[in-house]
Amino acid sequence: MFFFPLRALLPLSGRPVLTVVVMIIAVLMFAVQIQNHRQFERAVLSACDDLSGFPLQLSFAAMSGDASGALCPEFLVNVYRSHDPDRAIAALLAEVLPGDQPAVQKLRERYQYELSRFYQHFLMTAPRFITYDFAYHPESWSFLRAFSSMFIHQNIYHLLINLVFFFPFSSTVERVVGRRTYSLLFIVFVYGSNAVYSAVSMLFPQALPSIGLSGTVMAFLGTYLVLFPVSRLECILWILVFFKRFEAPVWAVGLWVVAWNVGGLWFSGQHAPVNYTVHLAGILLGLTMGLIIKDKYMPPK
Repeated sequence: MFFFPLRALLPLSGRPVLTVVVMIIAVLMFAVQIQNHRQFERAVLSACDDLSGFPLQLSFAAMSGDASGALCPEFLVNVYRSHDPDRAIAALLAEVLPGDQPAVQKLRERYQYELSRFYQHFLMTAPRFITYDFAYHPESWSFLRAFSSMFIHQNIYHLLINLVFFFPFSSTVERVVGRRTYSLLFIVFVYGSNAVYSAVSMLFPQALPSIGLSGTVMAFLGTYLVLFPVSRLECILWILVFFKRFEAPVWAVGLWVVAWNVGGLWFSGQHAPVNYTVHLAGILLGLTMGLIIKDKYMPPK
């Protein structure tokens, strides 16, 4: 089932230039991601094709029971995604070679050396993995990654859903408040939603990195709800061969979005593949900023 808002049913003038620019950047970045993913995958497979050196073969045999290195691609990707490669390798070896005996410790040290050297050699030949390197890691509080992560998406479905929901709300707000205020709102939404995620993630040390435009999408939805609480949206519902175009009040769409995110967070928590925390933070930020600017841009009649 697919449900998404198509456009706001409001008589507005002007062109949402900044909204379109954001969407174009996201599409271009996704094209770069596809190419980069292929290059990174080739580098991983190339590194694992030739596990020269008997100690290195023994290292993978100790981890998987297979000296052919079948575990090699998974090993490289997982270590790359870790914050501390040496610690990640040590933790993996401690899991597959448990024990405090001197002989076991010495064996782990030998494998640690071989695998660390292998991984460092891989880094010298592999490109940066954009999807991971540009993601926002909540424990980092990174100013740059908070911005770059917004344009990175997991797959084409993730990208299209975000853009489809982004356009009607973002474009309407931009045309009402103007480009300068829109730019300020955009910055507040990007950094505010990620800051909330970092703060919440302090309680969940293993929280996943965040990517995608969805936090900002939800924020513009929140602002739209405040500025146009009784407006209607033209929506599309698509279920297999059933396709229907209909109108819906924006408050109903907003209620559905909030309920979906609250339910997702309640049942899945911080380790879900969908970042419900950023979504809800975005909605709250959008509502707050909408209340702040409402009197200026939507004065009482």
